[in-house]
Amino acid sequence: MKVKKCFRQLLTHVTQNFIEENKQLGYTTKEEFVRDAIRFRLTWLTGGNECLDSPRRIREAK
Repeated sequence: MKVKKCFRQLLTHVTQNFIEENKQLGYTTKEEFVRDAIRFRLTWLTGGNECLDSPRRIREAK
């Protein structure tokens, strides 16, 4: 049980810090952040999105 509590505290700490440090992304609560993360991951796993890797020289040119 102690491990669960520590993990839960760590997860809360990490998500709250991310939200505070990235306010420009628009997350206001950890629940909103987690909901969006789950939605993104499910879309990614079901093939709804594709990741295209571009060479570094092309990314830096923009």
